[in-house]
Amino acid sequence: MDEQKKLETEIKYESLRTAARDATRFRLTLGRIKIPGVNFERMDFIHISDIALKEAAEWNFPWRKIVGQTRPYLRRFEVAIWQNGSLLGLAVGRCSRGPDNVTIHYLERLRDNNPLASYVSLIVADMAENYAKLLKKQRVKLKNPKDGLIKKYESLGFSLAEIYRGATYYDRRVQP
Repeated sequence: MDEQKKLETEIKYESLRTAARDATRFRLTLGRIKIPGVNFERMDFIHISDIALKEAAEWNFPWRKIVGQTRPYLRRFEVAIWQNGSLLGLAVGRCSRGPDNVTIHYLERLRDNNPLASYVSLIVADMAENYAKLLKKQRVKLKNPKDGLIKKYESLGFSLAEIYRGATYYDRRVQP
């Protein structure tokens, strides 16, 4: 792919990721997704920048390496959740080539002093579903969710989909 075509494709997919994040913000501010006591007008849902990676370095998880590995995928899914200059959550994933899915590969939240502590997974799952709708995908998947979080994901509508090449996947259908 020549550089001009690659740039155009990157812009196309970033605009779709932005639209997916904006749709979730809209649903949150209208109260269609219920999270009590949080002002979403003061939150930013954006791409994962170098500033976010610098903040996340304190989380003891290799975010810089992970983001470096996913950046070449033009159809990737990514979000950094910010409020008042504090990074509250990060997520990255990829899309299948066909109509199947958007998969969330990594998701983490700030552990201490996080007003979204119980809700980052809900927000990220909604964004991934919005992205899946825009790309006409059928499912949202989670790759290797932590055992302690499986009940949480099941409460969000995910169920065990498959174990493939040693990885465990949970999924839910994209709602029209």
